[in-house]
Amino acid sequence: MAERHLQEYLAEEKPMTDTERERSSGDKGLTIRRGRVDSLDIFEVTESELDTLERGSPNSIYFNFCIFFASAFVTLTITMYTVDIKSAIKISLFFSADVISLIATALFGILWWQSKNEVKEVLGVIRGRVPREEIGRTSTDDTVNVA
Repeated sequence: MAERHLQEYLAEEKPMTDTERERSSGDKGLTIRRGRVDSLDIFEVTESELDTLERGSPNSIYFNFCIFFASAFVTLTITMYTVDIKSAIKISLFFSADVISLIATALFGILWWQSKNEVKEVLGVIRGRVPREEIGRTSTDDTVNVA
């Protein structure tokens, strides 16, 4: 009942009295303002697409880790070649950390490269459902009069 009353108000575009406002919303201080637009394009979205958009793209995190491990790799490599380390254990630790940072750099670099366009691709699929020439142009079949 309240939703129907609110829809009628929006269709009529006349100011609501305080009692009408209480009846439609159950809240005394609600003010509704509406600005008109010339047209509205509506795109249908699947649940999986919403999940992808909600998650966002992890590519910035992957890229940051890639840069971190690349810096660690370069630092460890330069340190191994410039410092005279006498202990075999220390050389093994430096070499192991160097190899691990190289593998992590490659792994996060690949992950970043694969996921960098994920959100853009989903948005492209959603926008592709309505042909470009129809966006912004209305026909009599697709037009819905609200007011």
